[in-house]
Amino acid sequence: MEKSRTIINPVVGDKMTFLKTTEETNGEFLLALVELQPGGGVDLHYHATIQESFKVVQGELTVIVGEETHVLRPGQTAIAPINSHHAFWNRTDGPISFEAEIRPARNFEAVFRIGYGLANDGQINSNGHPKNIWQSALLYEMAETYTPKVPLFIQKGMGKILAAIAKWKSVEKSFEKYL
Repeated sequence: MEKSRTIINPVVGDKMTFLKTTEETNGEFLLALVELQPGGGVDLHYHATIQESFKVVQGELTVIVGEETHVLRPGQTAIAPINSHHAFWNRTDGPISFEAEIRPARNFEAVFRIGYGLANDGQINSNGHPKNIWQSALLYEMAETYTPKVPLFIQKGMGKILAAIAKWKSVEKSFEKYL
């Protein structure tokens, strides 16, 4: 059975279409068209192993990278280098779309497929995070995504412990149907 190129998160209203999958680029990058509803987006975070870029197709996307806030319009881009604090939102009254490139792809396609799958099964909260702490721990470990609000050594230490317990409990088997 072939995987769908388009996934939808009914909880937050996001839609993602994979333009270039991890497999198609041999892991070099992941390219997706993201559609955000008004108010949609992701709070301040950073990645220790990937660079993320945003290129607006339709509407206006607000992107924070480091200390700078950008309001991007069609054709404009912003890049969040490895370890840079960044966030993005749709602060308009209508839907917007942008291309997101993740370089290298790492596990991000799987993270999106699992997260959106959990959303479709009613297993995430209104903030878009898994309700199950063990699923959440595994997803965060896969995504290698961190918040600047908590020291990294605490996030990595607690994450490693929680993910190890989740693996011991075979929680990753609950992800198989989404992959």
